[in-house]
Order: sequence, then C-alpha cells, then structure tokens
Amino acid sequence: MGKSFIAFLIIGLIVVETLCNTLYINEEDYDPACASITYFVVGIFIALLPLIRVKPDTEWYIPTWVVRGVKILGLSLIGWFLYVEATKVFAKVPVDYRWADMLPIMKIMCERLVEGKEVYAIIEQIWGGIEPIYLPAIWLPLLPATMMEVDVRWTAMLLFMGALIFCVSTRPKLKIPNQQNFVSVLTLVPLVILIHHWMIYESRFFSMTEESIVVFYYLFLAYSIARKNPTLIAIALSLCMLSRYSLALWAVIYVLYELVLGDRKAAIKMIWVGGLCSLSLLFITQAIWHLDIFLGLPANYLDAIVNEEHKFGALVQQGLGLAKFYDYADLSRLNQLFLYSAILSPLIAFTSYHFFKARVNKELFLLCSLKLSLVLFYNTLIMPFVYLFFTSTLFSLALLNYYLDYHRPVSIVPRKA
Repeated sequence: MGKSFIAFLIIGLIVVETLCNTLYINEEDYDPACASITYFVVGIFIALLPLIRVKPDTEWYIPTWVVRGVKILGLSLIGWFLYVEATKVFAKVPVDYRWADMLPIMKIMCERLVEGKEVYAIIEQIWGGIEPIYLPAIWLPLLPATMMEVDVRWTAMLLFMGALIFCVSTRPKLKIPNQQNFVSVLTLVPLVILIHHWMIYESRFFSMTEESIVVFYYLFLAYSIARKNPTLIAIALSLCMLSRYSLALWAVIYVLYELVLGDRKAAIKMIWVGGLCSLSLLFITQAIWHLDIFLGLPANYLDAIVNEEHKFGALVQQGLGLAKFYDYADLSRLNQLFLYSAILSPLIAFTSYHFFKARVNKELFLLCSLKLSLVLFYNTLIMPFVYLFFTSTLFSLALLNYYLDYHRPVSIVPRKA
C-alpha cells in the first residue's frame, strides 16, 4: 500500500465529510442520524490515516510557480464566487439581533471599546438586556469595520479568504528547491465542493455568524505548525483559545510535552509569547476583569439546554454530533463525555506518540492529533450548531494539503524561528 492510495482515500473521506456538513444534514431525503455517524467516523479516519507509514510513490515535481499559479487561480475563482453570492445574501439578511444576535452584540462591544465604555456591561437594547459573553479574539477583528461603518460581515469574509490561503499553504518544507509536488493541487477539489454547497445550504455561516474568524485562527495554527515556528504557533494558540477554547487542553498537553520531553527552549518561547499575547488581548478588551463570564459558560450552556427543550430540541435532533443519540433529559451525560474526551484524547495521543513514534509519520502527528481533538470536541457538543463544525471540516483540508506534499518523517519539535 503506497502513499497514493492513502492520499486518494483521504480525499474521498474529506469529500464525504464536507457533504455531511452541508448536503446530507439539510436534505430531507437524508437521515440526520446517519449523517452524524458518518461525519464522526470519517473525521476519526481523517485524523488517523495520515499517520500510517507507507512506501513512497513517484513524486510529480514541477516548478513551484506552476503549482502556486494553479492554487492562486482556484482561490481567485472561489473568492469571486463568494463575493457575488455573499453580496446577494447580505442584501437579504440584515445585521439585526432579531435575526441573529451574535454580530450585533459584537458590534456594540467594538463601539464601546472605541468610546471608552464598559465593554462587558449589560446591553440593554438587545432582548431587553443581555450580557456579552464573547471572548476577545472573536470580536476584536470587527473593530476596523465598525469604526469605518462598514458591514462587519465583510471582515469575516476577508478573514475566511485568508483562512483558505493558509489552508493551501500548509505544507512541509520543499524537498527539492523551487519544485513542488503537483498532486497538492487536489486540495482544491473538496474545497470547491465545500464552498459551493456552503453557499447553498449554510449561507447563514457568513450572514449571521462570526465563525469564519475562528476558522481563520485554526488554519493559521495549522500553517504555523507546518512552518515549525514556535512564535507563530504561540500566537495562533493564543488566538484560538481566546475565540473558541476547543483546543485548550490539547495546547496545554502539547506545550508540557515539549517542555518535559521535547524542545524545552521552544516550549519556553511558546509559553512567554503566548502568555504575552493572551494577556495583551485580555487587557486591551477589558476581558481580564470578566473571566468569571467565560469560566461559567459551560455550566450556563448546560443549564440552558436542559431547561429549554422547546428552544433547543430541534437543534439537537437536526444538527450534527452525537447529542441526538441521547435522551434529552440525559444530555448532561454527553456533557461529561465532552469533558472526559477533551482531557483524555490529547493525553492518550501524546502518550501513544511517545512510545510508538518510530512507527508513525512523525511530522504529521501534531496536525493529526489536533484534528482528532477537534472531531471529539465538536461531536460531543450539547449545542451542535451546524456552523460550528466547519472549523473541523476545513482543518481536514489543511491536513490533506500537508499530506499530499509530505515526503519524509522528521521530528515534530518546532525549530528555531
């Protein structure tokens, strides 16, 4: 079994994963339960298959500028498609809290920061009074658009395009100078399918949510890991954890692993750079004085979903994830599984790597273990909004791009910047 077989198998699995995240979960002819199981299982395989050591195949090297040109052309066409379609969608769906309150709340938070007001105070003009609960890295990027009185959704769209650039740029260092494996352009195939179906079935991802900012951070992290740059990794980890905390425990275990058993110098650098970045964001946005809000979110989400079945029942049954397989009254059990998997998956992954690293593709371990953590995190959510899963789906494409251009096993330890 050669690399080509594994590569095409991963491409096929990612196509299925993208369809589960768009077509299968929305069409009446498809069973949501089947889509959830398929999405979960496929995600596990995508995380594990790249680790298998196989015999190298013939590599189709051509000048890097040709591969880069094909990718630029593909991304340009995707960008134009998104611009045209988003313009139509934005015209139909206003930034109004009565449609979706996330962006309006964040816009007010940005306005308060500029005006020197209390950012995390109760917002009286939305639902008669609502407390802002958003972590700083997820709303701060909307500040420039807010100040220029531009639709904040274009900021999210711009960052989404940046995320796609990181996606197709996540690759190892070139084995042959100025040449690249042409097969890596196949990343565009599932990407085109995903974007096309996205605008058909889940355009609210762009029109009503800020989730593309989270996607940008996670694909920036994938790119930083591929570059083996401790400074970039630290900044990316900080941004990810201060937007969505889905990799918090993975990040802690990763840094501890490097500190104790890996490159201690790189680990120390990641600690102080990441700490400085995080503290700066927390102080600038006033979030440092409201940590209790963020620490109380898991309990608040559990309380809300348990006591408001009329509001979240359809979400649980029609969304992705494993929540639909639990009796609604027993969702607290799934929440326990969520916590256990968040702790155990990175712990088991790094422990297994330490003892069996001679048998796996070492250079792919960080990306694969992070993908596994994302799969378990999102599939065990008790509030399985479909748009949340796009982060994990797009991370698969970055992993695929790396694998298609992967040549040799090397150490996972980040080198000096």
